[in-house]
Amino acid sequence: MVILDIDGVLASFETRLVEYLREKYGEAACANRNMYSLEGRFADRKDIIADAQAFTADPNSYYGLEPIEKGVGLADQLIIRDYPVLFLSARSPSIQEVTIRWLRKYVNNYDLSLGATCLGSLKMKRILSPEMKDLIEFVVDDSPTTVDELNKNGILAYAWSQPWNTGTYPFILPDNDHYLDIFPGRWDDVVPFFEKWR
Repeated sequence: MVILDIDGVLASFETRLVEYLREKYGEAACANRNMYSLEGRFADRKDIIADAQAFTADPNSYYGLEPIEKGVGLADQLIIRDYPVLFLSARSPSIQEVTIRWLRKYVNNYDLSLGATCLGSLKMKRILSPEMKDLIEFVVDDSPTTVDELNKNGILAYAWSQPWNTGTYPFILPDNDHYLDIFPGRWDDVVPFFEKWR
């Protein structure tokens, strides 16, 4: 099984969040975009954090998200190649229906996947559970913490290349019409992703 995260891999949530915050706070909303955590980005602006959390909790924030074309393309290619793909998100379970509608709109082969589940803070616990851990071939996520923790626990996890996870390995780099599988210190051994995962 392959687990794909949604926000930051398939859906451009961070871009929309920053646009929303920028309307209210101007350039302050663009600070520290190289950081994953909102609390880290806006450590001295509790007002921005509160608005960001409210935006994140609102189901209406999700359906209109723009797709990350290369991420959606990766999902479609995995499904076409008969990988059992599960879309697993840390979004609130209350946003699951909106999430599935969004996936059906943008992922051509969504109905051939294992579906989508929004687990909120229970996402990592589910992935690391004994009944799931042994079924996973790899995970693709944009959270550097998630990627590091999964790899430390014996699950191959790739970071989907984003500004906030620079330096997290291994990562997948979308490159023109294919994806590159990059491990630390092996730049001379970069492999097109689907040559490795046939």
